[in-house]
Amino acid sequence: MHRRHLLVAALGLLLPKGALATVMTRRSLQWLLLASDAVVLAVPRAHHAAWREGRIETTVTLELLAVLAGSIAPGRPLRVAVPGGTVGELSQRLEGAPSLPVGVPVVLLLEPERQGLRTVLNLSAGVLPVTPNTPPRVLPTRAEGLTFLPGALPQGWELPPEGMEIIEFSSRVRALRR
Repeated sequence: MHRRHLLVAALGLLLPKGALATVMTRRSLQWLLLASDAVVLAVPRAHHAAWREGRIETTVTLELLAVLAGSIAPGRPLRVAVPGGTVGELSQRLEGAPSLPVGVPVVLLLEPERQGLRTVLNLSAGVLPVTPNTPPRVLPTRAEGLTFLPGALPQGWELPPEGMEIIEFSSRVRALRR
């Protein structure tokens, strides 16, 4: 019996380790914009990680700069739940979860509010970086930590690699969602 346990343990060491990725179907920016409940330009101002339903979740408080689409009331802080974070000495991480550094403006594609919090649609695929130059430019998503299933590239409108000025992007989003 001892040899069988030893053999099972040895085989376990030879098997490949789990991949660090979240796998999903690639969606066009147009699809994401139409599927989102709201599209906002915001700046993360604070993070607070806590246990929620058996996992660690970080609540990111955002300063809302503009509502590009959807019905979010301006003038009050917006709170977004992001999977993972650190509570005390324990950290949890979900590959592909949005990274929202404090003070760095982003365009977020949001899902509907639940229990006072929103989430980012399709994890990091729903985060569009914004350049610090004047006027600011919205850049294509980096979709960090996401692996997309193989298949045809999605049809629909996409941002060019150099991005687009925020004013033009905002006009396109509004026209698309009419």
